[in-house]
Amino acid sequence: MTEQRQDMTEQRQPIAEQRQHRTEQRHLTEQDYGSATSLVAADVRDKLGLRLQHALNSFVDDPRQSAADAESVVEEAADHLAQSVRERREAIAVATDTDAGQEQGTEQLRHALRQYRDLAERLLRL
Repeated sequence: MTEQRQDMTEQRQPIAEQRQHRTEQRHLTEQDYGSATSLVAADVRDKLGLRLQHALNSFVDDPRQSAADAESVVEEAADHLAQSVRERREAIAVATDTDAGQEQGTEQLRHALRQYRDLAERLLRL
């Protein structure tokens, strides 16, 4: 019985190491590319949130201006989001660039693919 447990423990070890590696990779991705909620920088989100709140609060006094202000917030938020996505795509592309004469390894390309997948999934959840 003890030998079977030891065999099972040894078999599980590589699986646990693989999970740990995936967790570390995910953590690195979040550090490098932000968490799922941070496609727009926190300070920009805060400023836009305040502007939107002001637009909502001023509706009674000036509905037309309130709507125009809210539209401006949406436009600026979309611009920041688009810029962030462009920067992230460029960063991933640089990591897989073969123009420099160096062929990227499968593991580097796999990492890039995961980053593209993560970015696409985040965009699709918006």
